[in-house]
Amino acid sequence: MQKDLNLLKFFHQVVISGSFTKAASALRSPKSKISRSISALESEVGVQLFYRTTRKLQLTPAGKTLFEKSAPLFTELEATLENLNDTQNDVSGLIRMSVPEDTGVELLGGICKGFLDLHPRVTFHLDVSNRLVDLIGESFDLALRVGPISGDTLIQRSVGEIHMEAVMSPKLYESFNSPERLEELEKIPYLAFQAEGMEKRIKTVFISKKERRALKLNPLFSSTNFFLLRTLAIQGLGFGILPPYLVREQIKNGELVSVFSEWTTDKDVVHLVLPPQKKIPLRIKKWMDYLTLRLKTEMCGT
Repeated sequence: MQKDLNLLKFFHQVVISGSFTKAASALRSPKSKISRSISALESEVGVQLFYRTTRKLQLTPAGKTLFEKSAPLFTELEATLENLNDTQNDVSGLIRMSVPEDTGVELLGGICKGFLDLHPRVTFHLDVSNRLVDLIGESFDLALRVGPISGDTLIQRSVGEIHMEAVMSPKLYESFNSPERLEELEKIPYLAFQAEGMEKRIKTVFISKKERRALKLNPLFSSTNFFLLRTLAIQGLGFGILPPYLVREQIKNGELVSVFSEWTTDKDVVHLVLPPQKKIPLRIKKWMDYLTLRLKTEMCGT
């Protein structure tokens, strides 16, 4: 039996939007047409695709399978259509990207500006937050992620490695008699970057060219925001372990000092990740190449 593949367009939009109403708005179609199309698709495939309640719309196992299998095909088809007119000197279209808050605020503005100067027909939408977006479900072209990557189906490109370094205000440094041994950090109030809660003491591993040492640090304050921790470090509340690109200017102008600079935390790999697809659009290829070069220098320091 032949299937009406046009119905898949409505199905994908409902999944991405999360409701019939939002899908209707996105497609500029009546809600009743969206509902009829989903019902027709369910009749054609012979299974229920959504659980429908008054408050929530949720995929059934069959609906989830259909979306996961068909989403990469839709992405590839869209890329093919967009690339029909692509030439080496004609890079255009929207780039939707997810980036962590600290990197997005501190670095991506200038990097995007540089790319737009080269390719003025490109437009950007950046989701600047620490949430882990669903690249397929939310229709993102790519994301920047630091640390281990979950999801074997994602396309991954390593940008480089990044480490954290210990910093504190000059006044705090002097008040603790200019500490000379790494272990002295255990006695200084710690401004901790933590996703959940605050432990009484935090085990942190530092590495040098010759050895590794584990310290039990005493957090006075914890947050999921590096900018807040940087501000408190400048104010002398405690020391922070922060990315180098967030403290480069503050060290240069004397607001912060780098302590035990020969010691850093374990390095994390920085990745660009993309949804599974056979052909990457030209604008994304160009952006990835440009972004990789900029981040290697400005974020990873290589």
